[in-house]
Amino acid sequence: QTFDRRKMIFDEIRFKISVLGIGHVGTAIAQLLLGTRDFPLDINLVDPSPDVKGSVLDLAHACAAIGLHEIHVNDHNRLEDADLIFHTAGANSQHGTSRHTVAQENINTTREIFSGLSLKDHCRIIVIPNPVDVISYFTWKASGLPSSQVIGTGTLLDSHRMQWYLSQETDCPLKETEAWVLGEHGESMTPIFSQSRCRMMPSLALSEKKRKYLFQKTKDTATTIRNTAPATKWAVAACAVELMRAFLDPPERTLVASILMYNHYIT
Repeated sequence: QTFDRRKMIFDEIRFKISVLGIGHVGTAIAQLLLGTRDFPLDINLVDPSPDVKGSVLDLAHACAAIGLHEIHVNDHNRLEDADLIFHTAGANSQHGTSRHTVAQENINTTREIFSGLSLKDHCRIIVIPNPVDVISYFTWKASGLPSSQVIGTGTLLDSHRMQWYLSQETDCPLKETEAWVLGEHGESMTPIFSQSRCRMMPSLALSEKKRKYLFQKTKDTATTIRNTAPATKWAVAACAVELMRAFLDPPERTLVASILMYNHYIT
């Protein structure tokens, strides 16, 4: 199924979204969704923890101030009726440790959430918890949806991080800068400098020392952010919403994401 944005606007059809997990990333996604003015949204915030009641109430009041969207909380019927699900539910790795340290815990959470659901055939799922390629695979298996409808944010976040660093180092506007990072969202991520560029100049024109510096900055970003913040949230939330927009209105450019290949999720 494709979604006609103009029909949504004129017929006031609400695109139905569920956000699983109202922690740092889930809250950031919800806030970005509330800022969407393209068409009305029906947003279902799903999190059984009593600790998120304050955040949910605050978001509901923001929804009232904006006036375009609707917010619901822990509505199981809306979850099963969703057009798109943001899966953010899961544990964060401890600062300075591998993302894989929370793999089994997040696999168990994913199975618990999706195994008992009866989702719409056209539903799409965007997966965010780490390790994202692994969790994307288990989300696909537990959801029963076609693999083409379950994608992870993959190294889209890393690509945007390197794009920003490349822009800063070359004094090139972000809109004229492009960067590609493939592989795992983790230690084995790989920069594709042959496809990265600023003002159409391939980044291979940079010295090897400069390229290594840019990539190391990219790899170290999560640690740098978490030195002074409890979690990384805004950039990955923006990546998730960017993928949602790709589902709704396929972009002319190519986006990086975790997809199923050879029975494994890879970027």
